[in-house]
Amino acid sequence: MPPSALSRDDGQVTRPERYADDTRADVVIVDDEALVRVHGDLDLFSVEVLEQALTATRTLSRVVIDLKHAPFLDLAAMRRIERAARESGERGQQLRLEHPPTMVLRMIELMRLGDLHLC
Repeated sequence: MPPSALSRDDGQVTRPERYADDTRADVVIVDDEALVRVHGDLDLFSVEVLEQALTATRTLSRVVIDLKHAPFLDLAAMRRIERAARESGERGQQLRLEHPPTMVLRMIELMRLGDLHLC
């Protein structure tokens, strides 16, 4: 199998070794609000970074996800953001995206997520 291909191990999709997983999410909490700064690509293999950051902010009233340093998001990341937005709305929490790349804005449009008021 070429090194760029995805490999399956016990039914799980794994990231090829040539990809360094340098994605991180820094969480800054002030009073009842949080800023989640994402650094690196968010995809199927790194969306857990966002998941952990959002879990840490569940009890706060407002969460802003800053995507200024996240040049790429795939559908798995967008679906996680969609789920977070819907869940936060149910809890009365505000969730918003800051500095979304153009492709994220387009995905929001294509996924018909305008009702979530993410941007």
